[in-house]
Amino acid sequence: MAVRKLSILLPHSRGTTDGGTGRPWAPGVSALADLDARRAQVVAAAGLGDAPTRRVVDRFSGVLFRELDYPTLDETARRRARGSVLVFNGLSGVSALAEAAINANASAAIVVTRIGLFPALPSFRGDAKHRTSDAQLRIG
Repeated sequence: MAVRKLSILLPHSRGTTDGGTGRPWAPGVSALADLDARRAQVVAAAGLGDAPTRRVVDRFSGVLFRELDYPTLDETARRRARGSVLVFNGLSGVSALAEAAINANASAAIVVTRIGLFPALPSFRGDAKHRTSDAQLRIG
């Protein structure tokens, strides 16, 4: 009987740590390399090709990441977390904790429209009378 690897999915955090000293994101080093072609399109469309990076675990600073308290985990726990915790967000899709993350609060509607996936991205908030505009949908 084959053993399946358990993955824990965490949402990105609105709290982020600015800056970074990591090299700009580049395809070929992601845990989910099948997403790299789309990620490259999104990074280019958002104009973030030269943006510095931090590891995902260091980029996000919201409640979940604060409570995870990665730096205080022993090496065995950190290794397990790196191998099983994935973070999803609108810019990069799904990333592992040790992957490079760009600090970006880009409009999902603008990025998707620039890529040409949809001529116009409909709002998913509110009824027709109280709908928010696409420009108000934010990622990050």
